[in-house]
Amino acid sequence: MRALTARHPAPAAVAGVRETEHKLYLLVKEEKRYADAQLSCQRRGGTLSMPKDEAANGLMAAYIAQAGLARVFIGINDLEREGSFVYSDRSPMQTFHKWRSGEPNNAYDEEDCVEMVASGGWNDVDCHITMHFMCEFDKEHV
Repeated sequence: MRALTARHPAPAAVAGVRETEHKLYLLVKEEKRYADAQLSCQRRGGTLSMPKDEAANGLMAAYIAQAGLARVFIGINDLEREGSFVYSDRSPMQTFHKWRSGEPNNAYDEEDCVEMVASGGWNDVDCHITMHFMCEFDKEHV
């Protein structure tokens, strides 16, 4: 963990990280557009967080709520093909999802990125808006 905080001072991140057996999660309190958020996670050695099961989704939602945030970018998008959502590592979404009622709706034909709200639900949003975001890291690579 020292490597993360040494290069990136604490004020940009919520105190502490959350972790599971294989992953570390870092909530970054900097408002960035989706692509810039992904680059920021990659520079830190990770990727935008990818909730691939209920346990990860619940942990991420609790982290957002404890930080007092309403929503953050997560690593899901359909930038390459409309309606075909994939994770930020380009892997396809399998069976797990947490779309809020009526989502994804691609409002105004401009919603290709995904936010998670504090309750854990997902919503497709415009990639060019700015918001806080969450990175994830494989423990083997930290």
